[in-house]
Amino acid sequence: MMGSQDEMVSAQLADKELLKQFREVELLSPEDKHLVKTFIDASSLKDTFSNSLNYKSPDQTVTG
Repeated sequence: MMGSQDEMVSAQLADKELLKQFREVELLSPEDKHLVKTFIDASSLKDTFSNSLNYKSPDQTVTG
C-alpha cells in the first residue's frame, strides 16, 4: 500500500525544518519561487565547483 505523497516526501527528507520550509515556499508567488529555486541552483553549483577544485572555504579550514 502506497502512503500519501507527504508521507513519501517525509520519509525521504529527514530534515523536518527543511521540509517545513519547502512547504512554505510552495505558497509563495511564482516570482519568489523562481528566486528560491535560483538560489538553490547557485548554491548547489558552487558546491559542485568547490568539490571539483578541492577548494576549502575559510570556515572549512582546519587549524591546529
